Amino acid sequence: MSSLLRLLPNALQTPTYRPSTEPALYLNVPAFGVLYIQPEQSSDPQTSEGSSSWVGNEVKGELEVYIPPSYGPRRIRAVKVGLRGTAKMGEEGKPWSEEVFFEKELEMALVEEGLVLTDGTTRFGFNFPVPHDLAPHDHHPTGIVAHDLWGTIETQEQATHRSILKGFGRRSVSRSPGRPSRSPARTSSADRKAGREAVAYPPSYEDLQLGSAPMSSSEVMWLDKSMQTHREIRLVYNPNPSGGIADLDTRYSGYAEGLGAWEWRMVSDVWCVGALLFARLSIPAPSPQTTIVSWYIYLETTVNHFSPSDRGSSTPTPRYTHIRRHLILEAARDGPGEASWRGTQACGKETGPCRLEEKGRLPDDDDTRPSTLPHVKALLRTSHALVMELSYSVWGKDVYGQNLEHDGPGLLRLLSVRRPIMLPSCSLTPSLLNLPSYDRSMSEHFQNPSDLPCPLCKTPVELRVCSSLSCPPSMPPHPRHDHPPKLVGNERGVCRVCSRSVMPDGVVGRRNCLCMVSMAELVSRAKGFEDEHGPDQRRGDLRDQLEGARKVGEQ
Repeated sequence: MSSLLRLLPNALQTPTYRPSTEPALYLNVPAFGVLYIQPEQSSDPQTSEGSSSWVGNEVKGELEVYIPPSYGPRRIRAVKVGLRGTAKMGEEGKPWSEEVFFEKELEMALVEEGLVLTDGTTRFGFNFPVPHDLAPHDHHPTGIVAHDLWGTIETQEQATHRSILKGFGRRSVSRSPGRPSRSPARTSSADRKAGREAVAYPPSYEDLQLGSAPMSSSEVMWLDKSMQTHREIRLVYNPNPSGGIADLDTRYSGYAEGLGAWEWRMVSDVWCVGALLFARLSIPAPSPQTTIVSWYIYLETTVNHFSPSDRGSSTPTPRYTHIRRHLILEAARDGPGEASWRGTQACGKETGPCRLEEKGRLPDDDDTRPSTLPHVKALLRTSHALVMELSYSVWGKDVYGQNLEHDGPGLLRLLSVRRPIMLPSCSLTPSLLNLPSYDRSMSEHFQNPSDLPCPLCKTPVELRVCSSLSCPPSMPPHPRHDHPPKLVGNERGVCRVCSRSVMPDGVVGRRNCLCMVSMAELVSRAKGFEDEHGPDQRRGDLRDQLEGARKVGEQ
């Protein structure tokens, strides 16, 4: 079983685990590089009740510069971060087209005469604004959407080459047909300038951990070369206005000749890609001449590819469309002549109501993608529908209800019901949505008296997060970096054991994705429809268990 989060780098890329004798650059971002965007309930009394609006979000983090002590102070000219969104689309056996649909650059510091960095670590905090309708991360056999967060420091030698980004709307064609890689390769363009966007609270020079050099800036040597680093960012839209997990409890009903009235109910306590689905089909009074052969429920995924030239159109037409069905659950008999329900006038023994109950699991992140929300401007748009198919026959009747020439089993009929549905991402689970907030009160989340002090640096758990006033307030929480270097084994003063507990590595985060939870575990948590109390009483068991740890932590 795979997971969206398997594609992410570690939660906090830091040189703690790889001491360097050369200058190094790192991008540190919280939440495993995942940015969750959700609607905000409207407070305007003139708007309709229950309406919501989507607001922009920010990628928060820090750009960390490490200068080895052997180098001494060094000068740099500029510090920048940027975000770039790329879409690659195509069909099997044909060249792929590439579109840069978003590109912004933020200049955090620019000093022509040079900004002095002392040896050790300097951190530049940033809040990078993201539009409310930016296309999220996506990947299909026929396309991929990716976002790349980059950071760079420029020295004197890069004064004539200010940007490392490609141009707005620039398109290219891949020379190698076939499925693209998960991370589109960066291509340079010297004839363009990147768009810039100011942040609301850029860090001031006083906020930065720059230190004071014993000499004037003109006497400090320039860093010998510019440096650049980057990492992937995943944008995930949460359709739940409360910001919590989504559930599913929906019913559809109708009438069919030979079946009578029917009701189809579906329940899922944690509704997203890879979710466990319980389904029930109730037919209160089927005809005694009816034979119900099989019952299937599918997830139908539709992916529409749009051209960049259609962005301004009110009714864009997809360039091509791909539709795929995934079988979620079934109730069918394998043997010839077998049936799920057979009435007494159709050579059967069943009387009274017919009720079919089954459970099944939605496909994982590799086989289906989250639904694209209506307001999002995306070149790849994904929609979903749940499809129910019921095969049955009526003794002595054809598919139109007319009598057959000879009395006997009726011709097979198909009742097909299709209902559109919104499917959230598999990463929208309580263990990830309820990550602690990233502010100065972060240390409160680690105050657990039962935890033992760090075996390496002997620091209590509640003191492992940095509380230094020299670090910018906009920075995400990070391990303290004031330990004696000889004690922790690195010149940065960061304990490698504490750093893992403060910001867990990517492997731990990936296990929180629903795709990584086994079917048996999901069934045991949800307790299934086969429980003796009925679905109405059982609904919510899975959510209660998944959120239990968070509620205990808040007490």
